[in-house]
Amino acid sequence: MVSRQRCLFVADPLEKLKPASDSTLAILREAQARGWQSYWTTPDTLSFQNGDVCVRARLVAAARPETLPSTATEQSFTVADFALVFVRKDPPFDTKYLRMCWWLGLEEKRTTIVNSPSVLVRFHEKLVPWEAVSHGFLKKEQLVPTYTADMDGVHALLKAYPEKDYVMKPLFGFAGSAVERWNGGTLAAVEPQLAQPFQKAIHTRGDRRVLYAYGKRIGDFARRPPEGGFVSNLAAGGYAEDLPMTESERAAADALGKFLESVGIAFAGADLIGDKVSEVNITSPTGLMSVEKLSKTNCAALFWDELAKRL
Repeated sequence: MVSRQRCLFVADPLEKLKPASDSTLAILREAQARGWQSYWTTPDTLSFQNGDVCVRARLVAAARPETLPSTATEQSFTVADFALVFVRKDPPFDTKYLRMCWWLGLEEKRTTIVNSPSVLVRFHEKLVPWEAVSHGFLKKEQLVPTYTADMDGVHALLKAYPEKDYVMKPLFGFAGSAVERWNGGTLAAVEPQLAQPFQKAIHTRGDRRVLYAYGKRIGDFARRPPEGGFVSNLAAGGYAEDLPMTESERAAADALGKFLESVGIAFAGADLIGDKVSEVNITSPTGLMSVEKLSKTNCAALFWDELAKRL
């Protein structure tokens, strides 16, 4: 029987996380504050057993911001034993990640899963903004121009933006890894890439992380690249700054939020450079603790407030 106050976190190993800054642990602490028994597992414990999706998980003791929480002995469950499941596994989006989504997707009708496996499989993070354009929520002018790095895409990019200052992003990259400046010369990429004209606003305003719960903005902050760099991801050496949104940034962010709500993306972290949307993280959005430190707002509580309305 499902415990209406039991939730499961499917994530990376607990011991690898940083309690003072990790968003998943912020969500877990808020869950415990609201009376939820919180269990932790990794995707490799999931299995399919004749119609049931089974999992081995550990009950998490009371969590505090300054230390990693302890856990009890591992127990066996079905996913249906949990009223709520958080999918918080960091990329890469590889065959193991896809298998996790397929297993959990079988349980979407029996338990609430955030973000739902069907959403995670359907949407590619670097293309979510373009989905918003195709659905009529955003205009192309509100997005950072994006091209594939194949012959046709690169030729179109060079023709449209001849200044030869571009950014190359691996299609399956994450956390700012392997992002490079490109001057329009010979490409040596060995994996699918996306190319974008370099946005000079990264040096004047950084980029902006905007956090959403069911399409509602619950927090935002600017991210600045390190000295001499251009990648502002916090995991790549960037730092957070409290910088008010401009009217045009707010307009793009709110339009994107309406799209996220319309397609059932429960939790997202969008990246804007100036007033242009770059990409939208839906696999494991981060930044809750950065918002809390900069604005003294409990962003995890705001996320839970929206989630609770839908449970």
